[in-house]
Amino acid sequence: MKIVPFCGGLGAQIFAAVVVEHLRGEEGLHNVLGDTSYFLQTPKPAKRGESINIYAWELDYYGIPVSRYDDSNPQDASWLQRKLGKGAHRRLEDGSPERFRVLREALKKNWSDAFPIQAAHGRESRRLLEEGNLPTAVVHLRRGDYWNVALHLVTDSDVFPLLNKLVRLGIRRFLFASDDPVPLDYFTQRVPGVSAWGEIPSEDKFLAHAVMRNAGCLVISNSQFSLSAAMLNGQGMVFMPRVWYGSGQPELDSEIHPYCDWMAR
Repeated sequence: MKIVPFCGGLGAQIFAAVVVEHLRGEEGLHNVLGDTSYFLQTPKPAKRGESINIYAWELDYYGIPVSRYDDSNPQDASWLQRKLGKGAHRRLEDGSPERFRVLREALKKNWSDAFPIQAAHGRESRRLLEEGNLPTAVVHLRRGDYWNVALHLVTDSDVFPLLNKLVRLGIRRFLFASDDPVPLDYFTQRVPGVSAWGEIPSEDKFLAHAVMRNAGCLVISNSQFSLSAAMLNGQGMVFMPRVWYGSGQPELDSEIHPYCDWMAR
């Protein structure tokens, strides 16, 4: 029996659902359970320097109710039972190498239809991407509660050299997605040759996710939010960070790199 815990925000929830559905297809419906007990907590947005966010269930947007994975999980077997080979359950924790490997296998399939963009967000995302009729790249910058919990943070200074390279390749407009205000002055001073800069309204995460999914050129941060959008982006060119977790966990970085043929800087 495998148990897949669900936790965290939209990207983490999407990946957990992908892992469960993939394993159920491989091993049968009743051999894989989802643990959604995290969502029994009261959701609480965190301010910078103040603990971390407690997220609500967000997959209802895609027509996926929590009841699909709200299984009655069996209690973990005792030490003696496990020694005797009875009642052993394997938990695939978020961030574990084993879960990364299952996800890598799962991502060989196309999951876009399982997470449909609502029509209004599809229209608005295309309008934002086509505004000004300029070659556009979407850039995700992760801030907010990530400052409190990240082992490694992709900073603005990490990003702007890549943006300069994209300008040399013909990009003339950058559209930022972030959960915190973007320092546009910082980038305009360091990335010349850009005709227009913009931000996706930060209060609508589903719109930001839809824009990233529909982008022809996407620069992601080391977050599951933008990684999940990249995974569901079927046609765009994606640039992802080479260092994801930092120098302390190179084995996890190495699990992320082979996901797709995305270009890693």
